[in-house]
Amino acid sequence: MPALWDERHQRLADGTILVARFTNRLLGDLHVDAAPDQLEVRRRRVCAQQWSVGRQVHGTALVTVDRPGAGSGVEADGFVSEAIDAPCAVNVADCAPVLIWNDDSRFAVVHAGWRGLQAGILARAAEHLRSEGAEVIGAMLGPCIDPGHYAFGPDLLGELAAAFGPTVRAETNDGAPALDLAAAVTAALGQVGVTAVERVGGSTADASRYFSHRVRGESGRQALVAWKERR
Repeated sequence: MPALWDERHQRLADGTILVARFTNRLLGDLHVDAAPDQLEVRRRRVCAQQWSVGRQVHGTALVTVDRPGAGSGVEADGFVSEAIDAPCAVNVADCAPVLIWNDDSRFAVVHAGWRGLQAGILARAAEHLRSEGAEVIGAMLGPCIDPGHYAFGPDLLGELAAAFGPTVRAETNDGAPALDLAAAVTAALGQVGVTAVERVGGSTADASRYFSHRVRGESGRQALVAWKERR
């Protein structure tokens, strides 16, 4: 049976395991406005604890989670936590789901599109994780749109290249200017000292695996869900 998510594990300094699951369309739609009964069943298949998941607005708001479900439903583009068994999630179609963690056993899940990147969402998440002197030491970047399907206005692309470097410039499959979102996320993480970035999954242009608003006009969403557990 095809996998409903890509899963990664990371042992943290406090001895817990950070579990990350990057879902795909085979699990079903995880949009916050999906039918509530179906949404709850799908969420529980991924993690039975109550999720903390908000409404993404392409901003820089981050919510601290200290118990299962804390902050759920708020307008925010990320969650930060050190709680046990308190899953934090962001929903995405073409934007990048990003997980970062520090050497003090805290982690953050972030919804990173070009607007959030330009506004500094990843730098803000890193600041939260460093707020007590800890260092951010690792990151995972999940499925997002590839440059071949991400035509971008040259003026705005120039602004992003000025902020994150020339690697963000690319071309679509038709030769038009394009944004390499994964490269932009990697560059933004590098600017805050995170150079160990694992890429998980592929392009959301892949209709067999992912929902895509940009390529197919779909309203469905996949998710990054992460939590700490003791083993």
